[in-house]
Amino acid sequence: MLYIGYYQPTFRAGHSTVVINDNVYMWAGIQDGLPEVHDSEEKRRMTCPVEIFNIADGTWKTKLTKGKPPLGVYYYACTSIRNRICFFGGYCIHDGCRHNSLNELNVDSLQWTQLSPTTDEQGLPIKKQNCGMVSFTYDNEDIALIVGGSGKLTNIPQPNATYITQDNGDVVTNEHHIYNFSKSEQNYSNINNNNI
Repeated sequence: MLYIGYYQPTFRAGHSTVVINDNVYMWAGIQDGLPEVHDSEEKRRMTCPVEIFNIADGTWKTKLTKGKPPLGVYYYACTSIRNRICFFGGYCIHDGCRHNSLNELNVDSLQWTQLSPTTDEQGLPIKKQNCGMVSFTYDNEDIALIVGGSGKLTNIPQPNATYITQDNGDVVTNEHHIYNFSKSEQNYSNINNNNI
């Protein structure tokens, strides 16, 4: 039977977790008191910590991260690649604001790095939430696959992808994009048109 220690994280929703080695990592999500703004010192302060659950001893601990955490604080997608956690997109908690940035958190240094900023640039996924993300190694290269999601169609649609408009003006999509972490040029590619 797994022992669960006394300390537990605060209530949250719309977050994700990943496992690296014997630890479960949990970041952000909707929390009491999180400011409904695009960015602020208080929002950054509240999203700076990462919660870590040690599977072996059943205890939680909180660690502060370094650098700037992403602004898409819930309904983001995440996956682990070696000693890094990669975060894509997410909802910003105000005025329907969503992101298509890709960020990573190194679990050894707890340092954030932005790999791709939020933008309307052609060829990138739309700014969205509720998408799926998995990682794998292919031909000795670390790859993330981002699939689907919902958001606003603000940039040029991807060829071969479907966008279905909902009553609230959002679209749901089956976009598929890859991100290759191993190449010196780290660019999104539409998986329908490019090989890994």
